[in-house]
Amino acid sequence: MLAESDLGRWLGTVVAGKPACVFSDDVVDARNTLEQLVTSEQTLARVLALSWEDVPALGNELALLVAALAKATLELFPSLYGAEQAPGGRWTEAEIETATHEVTRRLPDVFGPACRQILSACHRGQVPALPKLSNSEQARQLALAIEPHRLVVVIAVLNPALNAARMRALAQGAEWLAMNTGSRVVLALPTACRSVAELDHVSYAACVFVKQALEAETTSQPVETRALGRDGLPSAEKITAPPPHLFVSAAVGRPHPRSEAEQELHRRLALDAELGTLFSYNQPVPTRYATAPTVDLLWEAQRLVIEVDGNDHRGPQKFSQDRRRDYELVMSGYTVLRFTSSRVLEDPETVINEIRDAVRHFGGREKE
Repeated sequence: MLAESDLGRWLGTVVAGKPACVFSDDVVDARNTLEQLVTSEQTLARVLALSWEDVPALGNELALLVAALAKATLELFPSLYGAEQAPGGRWTEAEIETATHEVTRRLPDVFGPACRQILSACHRGQVPALPKLSNSEQARQLALAIEPHRLVVVIAVLNPALNAARMRALAQGAEWLAMNTGSRVVLALPTACRSVAELDHVSYAACVFVKQALEAETTSQPVETRALGRDGLPSAEKITAPPPHLFVSAAVGRPHPRSEAEQELHRRLALDAELGTLFSYNQPVPTRYATAPTVDLLWEAQRLVIEVDGNDHRGPQKFSQDRRRDYELVMSGYTVLRFTSSRVLEDPETVINEIRDAVRHFGGREKE
């Protein structure tokens, strides 16, 4: 089993249709690092990250995975089926039929009625539902809308009970998802799960995400283990998992719908006569290092990048990854400014004024 501090190198070996495993003493940090690495790929990959405290039963897990794909489809709209669907309010039946015909003409694997339901629901601002299809076909059709060759699903389990039935269900769910979506699927699990035999068939090419030097003095919480009953489940209780915490990478060109800070910054910039037309959102920026990190805001004319860092950026691995991204961007001719999301929300006027100062500084250099 490979020990790796550079998850990017390992991620490049993960293939579509087969689940892979990352084991780490800090699952949250590993998950956050994977999210950032995926959105730095030159293929404009899209990440869907799900986080459970514990492992759900297999039947519940499959339904929750389908629900997560459906929510991701709505968040990525109108960037679906490899094209920008026309935005706006509710479409007429004729407009839906025209769009569906165009999609199915280009993508023969897309099921027309499913495409019609997905586009119609997304235009109404609703999570699409395909109740007449099996879970497997729902997963397949939703992945086709997202674009399976760009999709990476990260399933993080923070504190699983080490029991045979639940670990087997987790492996089967990951295999089911990878096979039916044709996407890359990565399980992020605590290091203690390395020895679980039920994961062997999905962990043969696993990576142990080792701590970097800056993490050496941190401690991790031990993984909880529970006594097993005769049915392979914990003897004292049955595990019922709530819906997972969900992260969907932002669609190119728009502020992230789940980032309150990005939304607030977008709102204030749009109202500013000087700044309102300068910035584009969540744009991939090719660097000289064969990466293309997706940056929160970009003023392409003066190569100015603005990043809005939430709490997840405090983890040691993601902090280190941020510094690497900044280095690659700076060495490729960009200037990077970072603001914390809390500062954007608590003191937006100061943030806007500092962005204005930067714009005037870099815009003024052109005139000198």
